[in-house]
Amino acid sequence: MKNSTPCRAAKIVSNFYLDDCLTGAATPEEAMEIQEELISLLRCACMWLRKWRSNNISVLENVPKDTREDDDHQIISPPAECHKALGLHWDTRKDTLHISTPILAASDNPTKRKIASDVAKTFDLLGWFAPCTILVKIILPDLWKLKLAWDDPASDHIARLWKNWRSELPLITSYPIPRCHLVKGKEVTSLQLHDFSDASKSAFAGFTYVLSTRTQLFLRLYYSLRLKLHL
Repeated sequence: MKNSTPCRAAKIVSNFYLDDCLTGAATPEEAMEIQEELISLLRCACMWLRKWRSNNISVLENVPKDTREDDDHQIISPPAECHKALGLHWDTRKDTLHISTPILAASDNPTKRKIASDVAKTFDLLGWFAPCTILVKIILPDLWKLKLAWDDPASDHIARLWKNWRSELPLITSYPIPRCHLVKGKEVTSLQLHDFSDASKSAFAGFTYVLSTRTQLFLRLYYSLRLKLHL
């Protein structure tokens, strides 16, 4: 495959995550060309690509209806009804991404098992909401220092922090993240990466900002954040 079709093979290797392919193009025409090449290449291995989704209707209309994820992609708005991509919700109408937060059952006396389970259920692959998710992760070392059994209730202090975090967690679903990192429809004159890092006694963080400019008066900032605990 790599020898006969190196460009298409590279697209498969770099853009497939398990059984999902996430890729894009600057124009609908280029996207449809990639689409047709992927279909043709994988068909040779008797692999049929399905569940197509796009923020452009012409790209979807380029494949049969029974291979599309949803015919009503243009009217999807609530994050809970959006398509999923690597655990994130993708609103194809607005072309925005939303983090998915789990429904966490309330508990007056949360146990060590309950708190650890709730932390593991919060999925934020790109670290956009790490400032929120790190708050409860920071209390995990303190929880372990108490040497509690899995079903023992946490201390009042830790239980109070966990309850506050659990009540505020759904708020992050209301913050949409634009999927496109560049200035749409405009020629980018400059593209820069700016990295920052900082640390405290509890955790350390690394930030990467993507700055794309069209003119001196226009810029757009995006960031990816990584936070780690000191254990």
